[in-house]
Amino acid sequence: MDRWITRNRTVYLKIGKLLKNEDVLKEEDDVFFLKKKEVENLLRNKYKDEDILRLKAEVNKRKDEFLKFENDLPPKFLLGSHEYNDVLKFSKNSVSFEGIPASQGLFTGKIHIINTIDQISTVQSNEILVVPRTDPGWTPVFSKIGGLITETGGILSHGAVVSREYGIPAVTNIPNACKLFSNNQIVTINGNDGTISIKK
Repeated sequence: MDRWITRNRTVYLKIGKLLKNEDVLKEEDDVFFLKKKEVENLLRNKYKDEDILRLKAEVNKRKDEFLKFENDLPPKFLLGSHEYNDVLKFSKNSVSFEGIPASQGLFTGKIHIINTIDQISTVQSNEILVVPRTDPGWTPVFSKIGGLITETGGILSHGAVVSREYGIPAVTNIPNACKLFSNNQIVTINGNDGTISIKK
């Protein structure tokens, strides 16, 4: 699956480069804000100049919307237009937390919170990484961290699977973890039972 996704991404980035050179896109990775049919139509020169102008505006709109909501967690439940979440069990004053045990092991270390992959270079060895979620782009950081806490996900989420591969304790599904914990806090993460305790 990773190989297939990587090949597709490479192809689309090359298409994006062509479209950038033709002044259709501002950046080559803006190609990911086009629909498949739109890409096909552009490559087959099916659009008139006014269509391309409309499409450029649409790409900018889609990109702005994506960036606006990129790090917002969606509600757990929707009923019509009403949004619902579970009642939050933890607050800033909590000294222990319980999530889903996703990778076995015990580790005590310093918390390091990052919200985007752009901050990944700030992570130091043996820190406990706290993030909203991870995806394949985050994989290189797993070789240096001592533990992982994520706001979402379960035992089959990316962070959980890769943590097990690296033998790192992981606890997932701690809503608002990036706000509940603080950088440099010392905690013990227990990937066996899904608990996290703050050391005084």
